[in-house]
Amino acid sequence: MDEIGFLPQYRGRCVHDGWPSYTFYPKCRHALCGAHLLRELVYFKELGVGMKAWATPLKELLLEMKADVERVSAEDGQRLAAQQLTALTESYERLIAERLQVPLPPGLPEQIRKQAGNLLLWMQRRKEEVLRFLMDCSVPFDSAGETGCALGRRVPRWSYSSFRSCAPSSNT
Repeated sequence: MDEIGFLPQYRGRCVHDGWPSYTFYPKCRHALCGAHLLRELVYFKELGVGMKAWATPLKELLLEMKADVERVSAEDGQRLAAQQLTALTESYERLIAERLQVPLPPGLPEQIRKQAGNLLLWMQRRKEEVLRFLMDCSVPFDSAGETGCALGRRVPRWSYSSFRSCAPSSNT
């Protein structure tokens, strides 16, 4: 990332997959890509009933949040109503906390158990970045199709991340 000379100077929003290397760039405002989270949740949902019981509600909640933000944005809104924002955030926190307190179904390979636990802990610890799109309707849910930067360069479409300047750039 340093080699393209972009992130070290970047000051806008960065929607990405959560790859740990992004944490070395504290000057940009990070948001985690919702599409990546949905893909992980679908993976666990497809593993069977025991995993589906927790992955499905989380997936559905993220999709509900996305739809609510899209609705507010279409109505030229900047943010969800405070009461709705609180309810959605509390649902997110509750679903993750409940799952972390209940043991995973027996018979799952240790690797799967670790992956599920790590995803939930990651979603809990990085809640602000996961829900940034919910707190600020101008932040996209995912990184699909978002390119461009304040430095006048283009970020390749194959990039796993999205970079958005807070100010519009005439060079994109």
